[in-house]
Amino acid sequence: MKTCCIKDCEKPGLYHDFCVNHWRMLKKHGSPVAPRPLTALMRGKSPEERFWYSVEKQDGGCWEWQAGKDRDGYGVFKGEVGGVMYRLAHRFSWALTTGEVLFPHIFLLHSCDNPSCVNPDHLSTGTTQDNTADMVRKGRQAQGLRHGRAGVKFTEEQVREICSDARPYHLIAADHKCHKQTIIDMKARRTWKFLEGVEVNRNKRGSSGEARSKTLAEQDIRDIRASQDSGAVLSRKYGVSQQTICDILKRRSWKHVT
Repeated sequence: MKTCCIKDCEKPGLYHDFCVNHWRMLKKHGSPVAPRPLTALMRGKSPEERFWYSVEKQDGGCWEWQAGKDRDGYGVFKGEVGGVMYRLAHRFSWALTTGEVLFPHIFLLHSCDNPSCVNPDHLSTGTTQDNTADMVRKGRQAQGLRHGRAGVKFTEEQVREICSDARPYHLIAADHKCHKQTIIDMKARRTWKFLEGVEVNRNKRGSSGEARSKTLAEQDIRDIRASQDSGAVLSRKYGVSQQTICDILKRRSWKHVT
């Protein structure tokens, strides 16, 4: 029986003088001697072997991750250490070299500010607050929050002013030329969370005084409560939202009107 036609291959030539392995390479990659893909090279290797294969060490400097990265520049790697599965290269590196278990709420901070670095000497653990403070200190946190409309940006002073504003959200949004949801997120502290000492004045249901609707008079409130029309009809008639009508009927607002 003939042997494989590829040099130094002693396996039987079963398919057009190719062995089964070189024939598969020919069919899959167009060449029987094409470089094997990384997944094939790493098949059967341990997580440690797969990890170190993609690390390029620099003396006294960063250990650059050479394989896949996410959109933020962090190395993507799936491996298990101590029964815990990691999916980022720098977190796997820390667990592998220190033996410390990294739970999801524990952050790793880069002292070198290089996301693709996996050198444990350049890493340290921290909380969400530590991570945010580190971003602000290094200037990677935007000073203002950019919104849907091009060119709209807030300063810290404007955010504090918005959070303390007791007016309805749509009026604040109109003044600052942004969406009402932007104001809601600010006051709910879902955005601009790194600002400290922010006084938040929320416009809650049932509010009174300046915060309540200015489009209605007390007689309108009495007429609404006495009416048999639906909320949709009343909202169109008085030019307010159906939620406003609902709050009036259930006495969550205008409670002082009898």
